[in-house]
Amino acid sequence: MTHTPDIQFSLSDLLEQLHDLSGLDEGLPDPSTGEGQATRDFFANNWEEARTGLLSRTQRVQVRPLPGTGPRSFAFEFDRPYKCKRPDGMVELAPGPVTGTIRYRPNVLTPDPRSRSVIVFVDSEGFYHTNYSRVAKVLCLGDFPPGPFPLEALVEHLYSVVSYQNMDSTNPADKEALRYFGTDPDALEGLTEVQPLY
Repeated sequence: MTHTPDIQFSLSDLLEQLHDLSGLDEGLPDPSTGEGQATRDFFANNWEEARTGLLSRTQRVQVRPLPGTGPRSFAFEFDRPYKCKRPDGMVELAPGPVTGTIRYRPNVLTPDPRSRSVIVFVDSEGFYHTNYSRVAKVLCLGDFPPGPFPLEALVEHLYSVVSYQNMDSTNPADKEALRYFGTDPDALEGLTEVQPLY
């Protein structure tokens, strides 16, 4: 989820957007229109540039396209440990990896101030971070341009977030996590040694 300070999103807005992004090919503009062709070109170029660029130079992150047009949805795996909140409330270091899904809005080239151009889901068990909503299982991207933005730039930004180098303290997605990371002197233990992506 992208942080947009001027707009307040309700839970119902977020759930509607999650539903809109759940279909792999649903909602793509008509391919016979200029917008439809430009959207498909964006998705094809987006993947090709990431695949031959950043993803060809790093072993720390794996990204693969999911079936569908474009592609516009991707599974990811970051080779990073993370803080895990167990069902009993204890927080511990998990060895990783951090896994999830990136989903671009199907009409990504159409400006829409009420809808995010991309949503990032994290499915690593117990993932605990100030930018992560454990209710919606969505990772907030913090202060990141509204988009559309290239997959390559998104992956680099996500690496800084899942490496705990970039944690939102002004608009946290999880206020309990904010308290934990802000008050526990050992909260970042095991997370501070971050290798560069390449």
